[in-house]
Amino acid sequence: MFHIIDSTLNYITEENTEFTKVNVLQFISLLKKAGINDILISKYVYRLLEGEIPTDVKLYLELESLESPSGFWGISNFFKRHHTGENKVICSYQLNDVREIMQLKTFNLSSGVMLTGLDDFICFDYKTKFRQIRKYVNTDRIIIRPENNLNCATAIAVEYIMDCGGDVITSFLGVGNLAATEQVLLALKVTGQFRMKQNYTALIEMKELYEELCLGKVGSKSPIVGDSIFDIESGIHVDGVLKKPSNYECVSPQILGRTRQIVLGKHSGKASVEYKRLELKLPKLTEEQAGYVLAQIKEISMRNRRSVSDEEFTELVNRLVGAGAIVS
Repeated sequence: MFHIIDSTLNYITEENTEFTKVNVLQFISLLKKAGINDILISKYVYRLLEGEIPTDVKLYLELESLESPSGFWGISNFFKRHHTGENKVICSYQLNDVREIMQLKTFNLSSGVMLTGLDDFICFDYKTKFRQIRKYVNTDRIIIRPENNLNCATAIAVEYIMDCGGDVITSFLGVGNLAATEQVLLALKVTGQFRMKQNYTALIEMKELYEELCLGKVGSKSPIVGDSIFDIESGIHVDGVLKKPSNYECVSPQILGRTRQIVLGKHSGKASVEYKRLELKLPKLTEEQAGYVLAQIKEISMRNRRSVSDEEFTELVNRLVGAGAIVS
């Protein structure tokens, strides 16, 4: 059984956020709701939680070489750059090049190992490299933390889970240059190879909390959690998604608590006009009228450099058809 260890809270510090204990507990609750039960936190977050450490999740903490784990109650496992044989301490090792895999067999890693780097794996037969790691490392628990220098961290994390059933460290939105937790979760759902208990609407709640407390706006086109990823304008796209949504959408918007939005603009076609007319329960249009409305939509969109609002569309249709038209 693999574990996804979310490390978003490992990047929360006093300087870069307005998180309080209440917010941290809320974020942990949302991670659990999304199916994440293993969480790597920072020492700052640990201090915020002191006295109220959650017991329904497994918490991890990174320590400096000389720090003792004995001073941190409630932590399931610790990561250290050099293995010392201490209880619950997993050795952290930076793997900068695939050629360094051979060096792993020289380590005594009885408690486990966490491998950071691996971004160049995508340039090789990564399945072979995964198996080499499992061959040379003398421990049953191998956790990888792929970095995103080549924009492939999510792909590597998903492939490692699918090929080896191994543990991966990710972060929400890929903060810290890692694989994005939300993308890994949805990729595993799309493959259909794992039955996982998640409520994906928690990802949208996490995004809103992150924006509020980290003072950063998530891009509207950000995969999975962007506000406009289910907005469609292109005429061909609209026609296709109305006929068979799975051809264009890897997941249904309803899974994330979202709805598909048909946007009217310079790339719209007649299918968009008809969809929007039915959605807004407006009067039926003849072929000629639909063509005229579409031309007006394109003109307005290009002139104002934005999409046409539902109010503007409603006014266009009603003005053209007349107040006495029959609504179909």
